[in-house]
Amino acid sequence: MFAKKKFNLLFLKIIEMNDENALKISVFLSQSSVDVESLKTDLETVMSRAGLEVVSSQLVGDSDFRQYENNTDALLENSSCSVHILGGQYEKSLSGLPVSVSEIDFQKALQQKDKTEDFHIFVWFPAETSRKEIDPEQANFIKKIRNSILPNMIFSNHESPVAFVEDLRSIMQVDKRHTEDVHQTDVFFIYHELDEHAAEEILRISKDVMEIKGLKITNEINAENYIIEQLQQSKLAVVYFEQMLNWAKNFVPQVWKRYGGASATTPILMIADESIRANHAQLFEAPNVIPLVLVHEIIPLEIKVRLDQLGNLLAS
Repeated sequence: MFAKKKFNLLFLKIIEMNDENALKISVFLSQSSVDVESLKTDLETVMSRAGLEVVSSQLVGDSDFRQYENNTDALLENSSCSVHILGGQYEKSLSGLPVSVSEIDFQKALQQKDKTEDFHIFVWFPAETSRKEIDPEQANFIKKIRNSILPNMIFSNHESPVAFVEDLRSIMQVDKRHTEDVHQTDVFFIYHELDEHAAEEILRISKDVMEIKGLKITNEINAENYIIEQLQQSKLAVVYFEQMLNWAKNFVPQVWKRYGGASATTPILMIADESIRANHAQLFEAPNVIPLVLVHEIIPLEIKVRLDQLGNLLAS
């Protein structure tokens, strides 16, 4: 618990250092059920401290549907993205309507996405909430969302609002793009900036026995296109993490899907540092994705072994 609190405080310090030239992000925060109200308050605090402008339609007693709808439309039109927190209850807060106000907000966000190409929708179904009892109507609403994921829609199960906001910022900060040249290499090694110290040690040792190219992922730089282009020029990709389990669990599936999924030509090693207990949790598995939990000291050797095996396979 202490380590998690320490990490959250560290991240809050980082996200408060806002770049004056960074894209200003306006977030429409949807209404949510009472059971996640405290999480919504925490999320709003984290977003504000991260420099995001947060707006939300207000419900006053038995609000008139048409008035609420007009207010929501106006706020969405001036927002960069919307955030929807899914709780376990399905609350009908507007008189005479068969759907919850959370579902109304989500449908309105979908309409805004149809009108604005760059509009993003972020859905947060906290892992803790997902393990509790869910109303049948709410379960059906969640199922509909899961079955209608579109480009620029992100469904997250992060444990904490800090990790969720980190993802939101990294996706929305599209004004700064990674500009490094793409070139052929044996290994493309990707890590998060908060794991920099441990990752740089692995890179330093690995460079003695293989051609390896590193990429540090930060919150301010959008490297999405660069990653896909560099993967095409690499024999093997490695996504390493020590502290950043939640980031890696979200990052690897997105890269895998964008790169071609099961038809991708470059395999991905998803390497978790064994020193962190939480990293022993089940990791993402898919064709061409190999999840590993390894002692830090043997990671360079394991990468080299996998690279040699790949070379022998291609030569046969």
